[in-house]
Parts: sequence; C-alpha cells; structure tokens
Amino acid sequence: PQLGLRPARKRARAHVADRRVEEALQADGVGDEEQSLLEALQDANDVKGGERRSQRGHSRVAGAAGGLGFGLYCFLKADLQSGFALFARAVRLTEKLTEADIVITGEGGMDRQTVMGKGVGELAKLARQHDCRCLAFAGTVDDVTALESDFEQCRSLAEVTSSSESLTQPARWLQVLAQRTAIKFSETEPN
Repeated sequence: PQLGLRPARKRARAHVADRRVEEALQADGVGDEEQSLLEALQDANDVKGGERRSQRGHSRVAGAAGGLGFGLYCFLKADLQSGFALFARAVRLTEKLTEADIVITGEGGMDRQTVMGKGVGELAKLARQHDCRCLAFAGTVDDVTALESDFEQCRSLAEVTSSSESLTQPARWLQVLAQRTAIKFSETEPN
C-alpha cells in the first residue's frame, strides 16, 4: 500500500507551500495571469491539505481518473460528482433495476476495493436496494467476505481453469463458468 506522508508532515508541507504562494501574491510586479495561477495553486494546496475537501465533501468522487478531476476542481472550480451516479441517471438504471430479477456484472479482478466506489460494486449495491439479485464474474476473486454483502455470488475463472488458460481463452472459460453457475444459481433461493 502507498502510505505517503504522515498527517503531521503533510500539514507542515501544506503550510510552507501556502506561505510561499501568499508571499508571491504580495510581491511587486505580479500580473493578472500570474495572480490567477498563484490563486489556483493556493486553492490546490487548500484541497491537498484537506480544507476544501472537507468543506465540500468531495473526497469520494476522484476515482480512477482522479488526477483529471482534481485538476479541474482546483484550477477551474469544477463541480465533482460520482461517475457512477451520473451514468446511472443517464441510463435510468434505477428504473431498469425495478424491472429486473437478476443483474450479471463483472471485471478482471474483484476484491475488497470493488465495493469501495468502483462501478461494479456500486451496481451491486443499487441492485440490492431494489431487491435484485446480483451475480458477478471475474478473472480472479479475492477477499470474498468483503464482497458477500453486495453480491449474491462472485465467481472466478480460476474455478474452472488455470490462470494461463483464462488469459489465453477468456471467452471460452467464461462460457463454461457461466453455464455451471446458471445451473447452481437456478437451484438457489434469493438471499
């Protein structure tokens, strides 16, 4: 895991950076363009130090493309929103889930991070809220206990083949796994 700086060191660095930006803003000869850039840097430092993040509550919406979102947030005052929520609204996902009995989804690898804001995990949570069974397929599945509360079943290609075979012929092995799962799934009652 990337642990980064300890909180005390982060605050100290943020304070030093903020002081330097403040000094530059007060210096003679700073033009409008430079002043705008320095103010944006000051805003970015506030976010990095946690000030704006905690004020606006956007710490969970950075996601995989967080660098772009963070830059737009800092420099252009963009409003951040959950990509999954935006997608769900655009395709009227809630409406579709009320009509569905089963959702089948998946990704290359599933683990505890899957249910920490990733689209597949968010889909499973939304399905559960609408009493819709959610089944997931993946190349690998780790930490099944972290996934059980959102997914009725998480199935891995490792159940039916070797990792090298699953990489060279994923469609074939996904079909085998899906057939076996369908038989077992039809024999079970919803959780």
